[in-house]
Amino acid sequence: MVEPLKLAMEHGTITKETSKKVIEPYRFTSFFSVNYNATIKSGGDYKVSMRDANFNAIEDRMVCRLHVLTRERYMALAEAQTRRWRGEIKYELAEKIRDHLTLVHAIETSHPKIKDLFKRKPILLTSKLIDAIEEARQRVMDEADYEENVLNFSPRLEKRVLQIASATSMVNYFIYENKDAIPIDDHAINVALRFYFEEIRIRSKGAM
Repeated sequence: MVEPLKLAMEHGTITKETSKKVIEPYRFTSFFSVNYNATIKSGGDYKVSMRDANFNAIEDRMVCRLHVLTRERYMALAEAQTRRWRGEIKYELAEKIRDHLTLVHAIETSHPKIKDLFKRKPILLTSKLIDAIEEARQRVMDEADYEENVLNFSPRLEKRVLQIASATSMVNYFIYENKDAIPIDDHAINVALRFYFEEIRIRSKGAM
C-alpha cells in the first residue's frame, strides 16, 4: 500500500496485478490529493492514524484540506443539501466549466484534434508572486511556534503556492488570446497564499 502511494506522490508510473485482473500503468500528474487516515480533534488539531515514516513523507507532498465540522459548517452543508433535494440549486455552469477544462487540457497536451487550432500558453511567472511567497515565508517564520526547534512543514509548501497560483490562472486561458503567456493575477496569488497559511496552520496543529 505504501509503495504505490509513494509512486503516486512522486508522479511515478503505477501498476498493480491481482489474482483477478491487472491495472494498467497510470500516473498522477496533479499535486492535489485526498486526505487519508486522519483523526480530527477539538480545536482543529489532527493526527495521522498510521504513524509511518513513509506516510509522513507522502503527507509532505500533499495539499491537506482538513475542515473541522463546526456548528456553522454543519448548518451550511445541511442547508445546501436541502436546497439540492428541493431542486433549488442550478448547475447551468457545470457543462461550461467541464468544457473549458477539457479544452485547456487538450491544448496543453497537444491533442491531435485541436493542436493546430490553439496555441499552447505557458504560465508567466513574475517577481510579484516570488516576492509574495518571500513575504509569506517571513510572516510564517516570525509567528511559527517551534517545537524543540523543529518545524512541522517543509519548503515544499512554497512550491505548492506556485502550483496553485498557476492552476488558478488557467481559468483565464482564453482571456489572453493575443498573448503568448498567461499572467498570474492578484486573485490567483491570494488564493494560493490562503492555501499556504491554512496548510501551515494544519501541520502546526493550529499553533499558527
